[in-house]
Amino acid sequence: MKKTNFIRGLPFLSAVLAWLSYPWVDLSFLAWVSYLPLLFYITEISKESGFFRPGLIFIARPGFRALWPVYLAGFLFFASGLFWLRHVTWAGLVVIPLVLALYWLVFAIGGYFIMRSFSILYAAFLIPALWVLLEYLRSFLMTGFPWLFAGHTQYRWLAFIQITDIFGVYVISFIILFVNMVILALVNERLRVSSRSIVLIAITAIIFTAVLLYGATRLKGLAVKDGPVIGIVQANIEQSLK
Repeated sequence: MKKTNFIRGLPFLSAVLAWLSYPWVDLSFLAWVSYLPLLFYITEISKESGFFRPGLIFIARPGFRALWPVYLAGFLFFASGLFWLRHVTWAGLVVIPLVLALYWLVFAIGGYFIMRSFSILYAAFLIPALWVLLEYLRSFLMTGFPWLFAGHTQYRWLAFIQITDIFGVYVISFIILFVNMVILALVNERLRVSSRSIVLIAITAIIFTAVLLYGATRLKGLAVKDGPVIGIVQANIEQSLK
């Protein structure tokens, strides 16, 4: 396999790893590395120029060649995560992922310019911020579609997700992408000890410590009283039968 083909396959690897981190497979730990291949791909294409015409009005042909794997990987991710839609509408199973994949495309374009304009230290914060912004926009644009956020993968880690009562699921998504960026930075440094890697590791440790301490405090003070058992079942009925 040529190196270029291998690199172009990285976004698809991210799509698969990200999908595996959600139910029903539910390997939630994969979320902490699932976006690493995509971020590495964006880093690689950011080293090249000529993807965009002046004024950012048009994507040049090299840009299309570099970005189409990201869009197709985004489609693969959403089509896999929403495969249950086949019971409701096959057209929706195709159209909805085609639209949602645009968020991956916009993320790649934004990441391209961030990687070209900032050091990895600043990019470690800007890239997750961009991802969270796109998740936030996805919650409202075109009636909103707040499903399959990165932070949703950690629903079982109760101590970690208590912080969402302040910042919502977006803070979990930010931390997940931040950890992926830190790993990318360490890989780029070839695991050498440097001031940049020490700063990123220290910030990561501070974030996790603060979030887990808050979560432990919240759970410790949580008072739960026995009450009626209530179940909610989402219908899964074909439109033709309705």
